[in-house]
Amino acid sequence: MDFFAPEYGGPSGKSPGDSPERLLAQATAATRAGDMGTALDLLQRAAWLAPHGSALLVRCLAWTRLARIGRYAQWPDGCGAVTPEMEAREPWPETARLDEERLSRAYQAATRGNVANLSLDLNIGVILRVLADLPAAQSTLRSAVTAGSTPEDLNELLEAVTGRLSGLRGTLAADPGLNPVAALVCRAMATLCHEAGMDERAAELLAEAEQRCAGDPHGYALAQLTRGDWAAAIRTSPLLLDHWPVLSLGARTAEARVLPGRRIRPDLAERAYAAAERAVGDAPEEEVVAQRLLAGLKLRRAYLARLAGDGAATVALATEAEKMAREAGDQRLRWTAWTHLALASIAAGEPFDPAEGIAELAVWAHGPGSLSLAEGLGALCSQEGHQAARAGHYQRAASCHRLARRIHGALGFAGNEAQSVTDLGTLRQQVGDRAGAQVSLAEAAALFEADIRRRPALALRESVRLVGILLAHLRLLNTTGDDPDALRRTADRIRSAMARLPLVNDDPEPADLEDEDDDTLAPNLDELLEAWLLVKNAGDALEAAEVHIPASRAVAALARGQAREASLLFTEAMRAVERADPERRDLHRAHVLGRRREWARAAAAYRAHRAYRAHQAGRAAALGMPDLIEPGADTLARAGEHELAAATFVSYRAYADAEIELRALRGMLGEDWWRRSLEPWTALEIEGETARGLAAESRAAGRGPGVGYGRAVGFYREALRSIEVVRGEAARRAAADPRVVSRIQFGAAHCLLQAAEAARSEDAARADALAAEAFCVGERSRARAFLDLLEARRATGEAEIPALAGWRAAGAEVALPQHLAATRLAGGEPPDPRLAERSARAEQRLAALEQELARDNPALWRELDTRGEPLGAEAVARLLPEGTLLVSYLLREDRLLVWAIDAAGTLVSRVLDVDGVAGLVRAVRNACANGGDPAGPARELAAVLLAPVHEALLTHRDVLVVPSGALHSLPFGVLPWRGAPLAAQRTLSVLPGAGALPFLRPVLPKALAGGRLLAVGDPAFMRAPEGRHARRLPGSGLEAGVIARQYPGDGEALLGDAATKDAVLAAAAGASVLHLATHAWLEESSPLSSAVLFADGQALHLADLAGAALGADLVVLSACRTGQGGVSPGDDVRGLISGVLATGAGAAVVTLWPVHDLATALFMTDFHRRLRTAGSVPEALRRTQEVFRRRSPAQHRRAVMRLLAASGDADGRLADARAALAAKGAEYWSWLDTAGHPQIWAAFVAVAAPAE
Repeated sequence: MDFFAPEYGGPSGKSPGDSPERLLAQATAATRAGDMGTALDLLQRAAWLAPHGSALLVRCLAWTRLARIGRYAQWPDGCGAVTPEMEAREPWPETARLDEERLSRAYQAATRGNVANLSLDLNIGVILRVLADLPAAQSTLRSAVTAGSTPEDLNELLEAVTGRLSGLRGTLAADPGLNPVAALVCRAMATLCHEAGMDERAAELLAEAEQRCAGDPHGYALAQLTRGDWAAAIRTSPLLLDHWPVLSLGARTAEARVLPGRRIRPDLAERAYAAAERAVGDAPEEEVVAQRLLAGLKLRRAYLARLAGDGAATVALATEAEKMAREAGDQRLRWTAWTHLALASIAAGEPFDPAEGIAELAVWAHGPGSLSLAEGLGALCSQEGHQAARAGHYQRAASCHRLARRIHGALGFAGNEAQSVTDLGTLRQQVGDRAGAQVSLAEAAALFEADIRRRPALALRESVRLVGILLAHLRLLNTTGDDPDALRRTADRIRSAMARLPLVNDDPEPADLEDEDDDTLAPNLDELLEAWLLVKNAGDALEAAEVHIPASRAVAALARGQAREASLLFTEAMRAVERADPERRDLHRAHVLGRRREWARAAAAYRAHRAYRAHQAGRAAALGMPDLIEPGADTLARAGEHELAAATFVSYRAYADAEIELRALRGMLGEDWWRRSLEPWTALEIEGETARGLAAESRAAGRGPGVGYGRAVGFYREALRSIEVVRGEAARRAAADPRVVSRIQFGAAHCLLQAAEAARSEDAARADALAAEAFCVGERSRARAFLDLLEARRATGEAEIPALAGWRAAGAEVALPQHLAATRLAGGEPPDPRLAERSARAEQRLAALEQELARDNPALWRELDTRGEPLGAEAVARLLPEGTLLVSYLLREDRLLVWAIDAAGTLVSRVLDVDGVAGLVRAVRNACANGGDPAGPARELAAVLLAPVHEALLTHRDVLVVPSGALHSLPFGVLPWRGAPLAAQRTLSVLPGAGALPFLRPVLPKALAGGRLLAVGDPAFMRAPEGRHARRLPGSGLEAGVIARQYPGDGEALLGDAATKDAVLAAAAGASVLHLATHAWLEESSPLSSAVLFADGQALHLADLAGAALGADLVVLSACRTGQGGVSPGDDVRGLISGVLATGAGAAVVTLWPVHDLATALFMTDFHRRLRTAGSVPEALRRTQEVFRRRSPAQHRRAVMRLLAASGDADGRLADARAALAAKGAEYWSWLDTAGHPQIWAAFVAVAAPAE
């Protein structure tokens, strides 16, 4: 029997000259080469031509069965596990049953015709009992091994799967002429014994196979290949791939590279491969079989080179293997080698474009090849990605997962594609890229949902995976932002997916599977258990979501000043609490009460929850219920419960309860228990905030100043240090959640200021030092604002700024080994020096890349860099001119920190308990923007914000305001002070942080005269990114044209069709003043996704603007609402201001709300005129605002007429703008009646340095 048939040709058609013998020979060769589709076509034609009752027909049908398995279960050494995708494409188990029936009838006919003999029996036996059964037997044994079966059970199972093989082996042994076939059976039995862990028996059988191949160099070489593969101890063979089906969120591709109890021995593997190579070299002549074996050897050595880390050798060997396999016609080996070449190129960092290869692979897999093999190659990429991640190689791991996704996508396996996206999301989450993880998980869920809609037969299994991914997404949403709408959408998707799991419920009756049409689609016990656990977890998560969603919406309503709506939403949340399971009812009640800021009641409810849990645990112990958790793990689990309880009590400001939990925790793990935490900064925050709260309560009770603050300050300092250690020397890619970092930094500043106030009466010098330290911590929290704005933008799925893509990936290369090291430490494992070495190398590469970025785009790098020490109060004082006051606010919930600094030093440092500040800010801003009366809320805000710095304001003319949180959208100039708006009495400028002071540049009259201005106005056919067209702004065209005409230097205006994005960016290069009078599109959830609109529907996103490196002295954005974007978690800088300063601008003017285009034109032309004499941007803005505030309606009308006259008649574009204005109705001109209202003059904000 020739298992190594010569090279086969393509099908030759049904010509009379075709013989079934020739077709069968071609089909066996095609099967060996992996072209199962071609083999099946040839075999069907051969069976049609073979005489009925002949041995030839029996052989054709037997090989048909084998080729079918090879196409759908990866013959011969695959595990044979069939994935849902295969079953959905072709119900091959049913086809296999029909094949077996035909074979049985043909064999019976051959027996009746006396043509059956020992040779035919052996053919059928070897094909059906060895080759066809081997994959399923391997799969059964491997599953038993990985499930932890006992040696006795494994031996019994082994006897069951090898029973028929033993009889066949005995029959073959009697005839030395059948030694090659006997060697094949021995090798198969050895493989099964090795799978079962019976290594001695496996070695004996393999040795027998080698002996029986004395005259068969090919068979001997195959035996040596098997021995070498055992020594390599690989789960996935580099040649004959046995992939694991990916049926759960746990992705079995993530399992270890080696089988249980094995270890890799490259030396033994190479010795065996060398013996195989010698055997092939002893073959009588060079032939295709030898070529295939040599190609297989090349590929195995490529694999060993990859294990040894020799990238160049791996690429070279894999390239040779792919070429040799292609020349030998072995497509299966060729594509396996191609995949190893792709993985080797990724590991070596060499360029490799897989697009063409993936397309060819898909065509081959869907045509003559094997879908099973192609899917397995995708799984191989996933497995390599997990291995790279475990070794701390982020970019390699990410590239492997992306390659896996592309392969599965080309094959049409949407479920596996979704799993690859999930793997990438999990990897991103490990390195702290929560925005990227959120996008990946959302995309994976969408892929699963689409696959379920397209193939309902897969709904059960795919829904299990979908529920798991959506649960992970729900947890991310809870940690990355308070977005009730996103929570609701995800919760609804989880319910929809759970509705497809009818087999999983709480009914103790067994599930009825009779309705399943295909037994292969019915879930097995492991899948049912996984589904049951997921449904339980999903039920708990959905229950919590029903409470959290209305509670979050209520908090948002309170911030909008809608108290009645908030009350209704809190009532809805409480109703959801009453519907919850009694075990968690008090927990949910505490959450709602905490969101209502009813701290005492929230703490009492959580106390009741803890008592209930303790009671249930006591009952379980009294009933003698076994504890399934190992003792060590039990200690860690209980410690985790105490840590969570302490954190929760701290959030409810129940510091005494938190201290009780911390004492229990210290008793279990020691005083430095926080060192074992994956996030030590959070653990230290709990200790620090508990100590601070107890100290504040002690001071309020009159038990002495400063008691306990020293301990609190110590913990907070250690928390800040731990963040910096994990973030690395360069400190840009924190594994900590940005929200958590921001919270800790605010808590530290708050604690330091409270300690300073407590120490003031006894030690003024120490108090000053603590206040200065608090200021530095506050400034550090502002330093990462732009970086976190980028994260918010990426969470929406927007593409990365090109200049930052490599930098972020290099940062992840540092973060991943740090995460792995922290995981080992938390688990009590010793440090791994390889991870430390890997991290050090990654740090060096990152530092070099950052130096390059800082050199090429210094302004953008300043916005990104959080490594540098922030400006302290003393440094700020040295930068401030005489008569200038910097007022810095840091706001979080109901706590406000205030500093006032001038050239002499710190004048004010205060901690204030405030309430409703965000609502008052919103009320003032809405009243101003909508023409209402802001007086009432403005007075309340002035009492909060200006009263603490009143004395300092009296003696300073210029005021620099550093806002925080909601204060960024506040027009500070409207606040009343000494009977008039603050803007009427002081020159105001807003800064994103004190750290911006060294980089802001004054705009001097002489610089204007010698510079160049670019003004852009009224672009034609503007369209928002969502596709909606924006109305024209004829007033902005007039504005840009007049400003350019009156500019003392070189002025240029781009109007109408000429105002395209490319034209603006090209003309802006080298401009000293850039004035954009156009529409802006505001994206509240992602400020850097906001965009300035230009002609022909083009838009310039703020993130792209940030990377433009324009370097203008002054950028004016008079577009609607350009100054306000949504505050990102942990961020104190509004989107536009950050984006503009990142371009290198020396100063900026932006708007806080939409302003009438003609009113803006009048205001801005006046501003530019005054800029030539005022001495500074803030002073020019103040004078313009004061003129607008004091003018009568009649004076404003005359000013408009002067503006129209100034446009002249020479420029046809401006004439068109005047004509468009003339055509406007009375409503358009109604703004003139209220032109002195803050709606116009208070909308404009200066971001600029003080006058010198």
